Amino acid sequence: MTRTLTLPIEEAVAFGKVIKFLNSKAKKSEQTKKGYSIAFAHFHFFLKTCTKHNLETILDPLKNKEINVYELLDDFGGYLENRVDVYNKSTKL
Repeated sequence: MTRTLTLPIEEAVAFGKVIKFLNSKAKKSEQTKKGYSIAFAHFHFFLKTCTKHNLETILDPLKNKEINVYELLDDFGGYLENRVDVYNKSTKL
């Protein structure tokens, strides 16, 4: 059975570094900003449910190589492939 996935978009885009990034993308296109916002919301939801981090707290461990970026991205890809919602078939990896 599929369900509608409720993404925490407002929560995900409330972080200072995310806002700065999205505002730089919005200069070229609001649609680009929207696409990145949705992607950030997916990643934020993954981080909240599968790690102890969020979009900002993950940055230092990645920078300090405390978390392997390739393993994190592999886990995120698995999350995207295995999530159960009506949009899963349209996810492009």
